[in-house]
Amino acid sequence: MQLVFNRSTRFSAIITLLALFTHSVWANTQHVHTMKRVEVASQNAPLQPIMIQGPMPIEAEYFAALLDNTTTEYSGNAVFYKGTLNGYPIVVAKTGKGLENTAAATAIGIERYHPRLIINQGTSGGHDPSLKVGDIVLGERSINASNFKTPKLAEGQGSHPLNWLPMDLLVFYCSYISLFAGVTSK
Repeated sequence: MQLVFNRSTRFSAIITLLALFTHSVWANTQHVHTMKRVEVASQNAPLQPIMIQGPMPIEAEYFAALLDNTTTEYSGNAVFYKGTLNGYPIVVAKTGKGLENTAAATAIGIERYHPRLIINQGTSGGHDPSLKVGDIVLGERSINASNFKTPKLAEGQGSHPLNWLPMDLLVFYCSYISLFAGVTSK
């Protein structure tokens, strides 16, 4: 059996398909109009802050003092100073000494403030006597010496790794807490 479509049959088929399509679009349009609508006004998203981290009070508080409209937030051992510098949002994190404290403060800072950029500064003690608090040195490479402190030696005496001691990460905080708790430490 062969189907033969003449001009009038093709025209009828096209009209029928258009009618079905139009009805389908009309039915869906009517359904959409009965749905509740919510319009939200367009707003500019707030700028993501830059987070600058420093382990010690002298480092972090130096940068925090440069900010305008500063507020302070605390979480564990970390202190966060929120403010602006030249109108741009900045968060300064006082992380505490050591990789563990820095890692914890970094995780908290990322979760709370969603920074665009994190600058982790500090040199585990000054290695160059010409450097001052607030100076920034961008290194080509680094090495993780895993939290050791070294005895003070005269200039030119070098370094003796067998004399390095593990860093006591909580000594500052324990002394601070003991002082306020009325307990003296030896």
